[in-house]
Parts: sequence; structure tokens; C-alpha cells
Amino acid sequence: MVEQDARVTRSRHLITTAVIDLIVDSGLHAVTVDAVVARSGVAKTTLYRHWPSREALLADVLTTALPAQRAPDTGSLEGDLRALARGLAGGLADERTAGLLAAIAFIDGDATLDPIRQAATRSRHTAVREVVERARRRGETIPTDGPDGLIRSIAGPLFYRRFVEGVPPTRTLADRCVTRALSPTDHAAPDPAPLEATP
Repeated sequence: MVEQDARVTRSRHLITTAVIDLIVDSGLHAVTVDAVVARSGVAKTTLYRHWPSREALLADVLTTALPAQRAPDTGSLEGDLRALARGLAGGLADERTAGLLAAIAFIDGDATLDPIRQAATRSRHTAVREVVERARRRGETIPTDGPDGLIRSIAGPLFYRRFVEGVPPTRTLADRCVTRALSPTDHAAPDPAPLEATP
């Protein structure tokens, strides 16, 4: 029984490692069952014994490799956002994590992968919304464009630095992004509702 459990653990590890390597090297689209089998050396029947589909495999691996982001509680909105921004900057500075985040962020042309992207990013967005709601209850001033605006203002420059400029973002940049994001001049009023079409 112990030997069997060890084989199962080894097989799962080989498959998981193969999936991550494929994502980092070539993106989510490169992850096919045949590619994972070829790279891991594990039989297709073994893979299907643990994951019923490619989508289930991807979702499981990404959930494990990119664990849920917990909302910090430093006592202030600025402190909480700095903690989140520094965590993102640290992830983007790591080659493997950056590769996984890039694959998720730049999914294009495959609607079947949208739920995987949404699941992988949900906890990070939820963490921002949680710290904003906590700050609101404390009576702190919240930017007019709310959590979504903060996410764009903070994460956007960090992703740009990593994937456009090709430079790992630093804690200093993360702190600067938070400072700018909380500046009243950095935020516009929310977009108005679209005008109804004239008959």
C-alpha cells in the first residue's frame, strides 16, 4: 500500500511538473494530454485516472502552483495594498511564477480557458475587494473607481515592467504604484452607464 501510494505521488508530481514546464515554455495552449504524457513519461490512462479532462488538469495545477491570495490586515488600506503589491512583484520576479501569470493573463482565442483564468485570478481580486471593504468600514477614503481601479492602477505597471520592459518589478516600484493608486489625482469618476440606443 505504501509503495502504491508512493507511485501515485510520483506520477502526480511528474504530470504536474510537466504541465508547469509546458505552460512556462509555451503557454496554456501547449498543454495537451499528449504533450503532458510525452513530457512526463506517465501513461495516458494514469493521467485520466486523476484528472478527467485537460481543463480539470490545468485548473488543478494552476490552483496548486498559484495558491489563493489571502487578504492582509495591516490596519490601513495603504498598508494592505502595499503587502498585496509586494507579493505580486515578488511573484513576477520569479521566473516560474511569472511564466504562469503571463500564460493566464494573456489567454487569447480559446473560450474554454476563460474559466481557468477567472478561477486563477479570482482570489487576488477578492483580496483587494476585501481590504477595500475593511477600509471603508474603518472610515478611510476610498478612490472613486474602487477596487477594480486599484487593481488596474497597481497591477498594470507591475505587469508592464515585467512583460513589456522585461525587468522584474521591485518592492520600491510596488510601493510607488500603491502611492499613485491612492492619490486623488490618479482616479477619474467611474465610467457612466452607456447611452441607450435611439430607436
